[in-house]
Amino acid sequence: SYPLCALAVSDERPVSTQSTWDDLEEDEENFILVLKGASEKVLQYCSEIIDEKGTREFTQEDKEKINEDIAVLSKMGERVLGFCMALLPKEKFSTVEFDGDNADNCNFPMNGGLSYIGMISMIDPPRPGVPEAVASCQQAGIRVIMVTGDHPLTAQAIAKKVGIIHPDANSIILQEQRGEEVEKALNDEAQTAVVVHGTVLEREIAVGKDIEGQNKATTFWNKVLAKKYVSFARTSPAQKLLIVNACQERGGIVAVTGDGVNDSPALKKADIGVAMGITGTDVSKDAADMILLDDNFASIVKGVEEGRIIFDNLKEVDCLYSVFKYTRNPSVYSVCCSGHAFTATDTANSLC
Repeated sequence: SYPLCALAVSDERPVSTQSTWDDLEEDEENFILVLKGASEKVLQYCSEIIDEKGTREFTQEDKEKINEDIAVLSKMGERVLGFCMALLPKEKFSTVEFDGDNADNCNFPMNGGLSYIGMISMIDPPRPGVPEAVASCQQAGIRVIMVTGDHPLTAQAIAKKVGIIHPDANSIILQEQRGEEVEKALNDEAQTAVVVHGTVLEREIAVGKDIEGQNKATTFWNKVLAKKYVSFARTSPAQKLLIVNACQERGGIVAVTGDGVNDSPALKKADIGVAMGITGTDVSKDAADMILLDDNFASIVKGVEEGRIIFDNLKEVDCLYSVFKYTRNPSVYSVCCSGHAFTATDTANSLC
């Protein structure tokens, strides 16, 4: 009835991270509201579904079947977008100046009155060399944590593909659990990997005390970051900043990569903010300490390797200077120059 390709957008409005509606197109009799976004959230706006038979009631059975399809595609590492629409009669809305950026402040129907059209899945494969780069980081003692807006199942699949989560690790997704269920899942030592949904993150860091009198947020972060492999999914910009803060409070030196305006607070807060040179926005580049010219994670690893070589060389130079200054011993000096300062003499050992 309304093929997706016919719903062209000619005057796109800015979309915030809290809203998913796109635009108001129009035909001869109606304005056409088009909405796209996180597949599971789009379903919440719909009371009807458009299929090959036309428009009909959107039943619970329909929603369960769609959620099953979303899960299948997400487990394959694909990103799934849901689409829906509504017809707004011109005779009713002709004088309305359409305004609002979320379901609560829009001056047109947005709560449950839309028709579900369908979904599209797409894959954004990891760049060549990223799994090897992640492995190099882990071998060098650098912990890699993924923070994404994707579905938790998509995040888990991609994390396993690139090695952020070991393929054989027992992992759990914290999405629907609450209170004691979250605590029980995090206390399970057999689960070495965790993927935390943004809604769980928001609930668990709320102000309050646990049974032992500790701040709930502190307890939650301690248990999450104690896991060997950690990823976050469906996160907001504010939550990215909270994740950076939590890692820093636990003694971490944090580097953050990002390319969007919404990444700017986390890039600014990080000890080292790394923006993307090709896809990055000007705002993210201004907030970052470093700009990655090729947008490739593997280049960061190469930079770390070169930096550590320089640091090691500086330590050797400092050692050489100390030995020469305090011993004035040519034999020790020559040993240092030959690269054996740490084993040549007791004097060299005590000074280097």
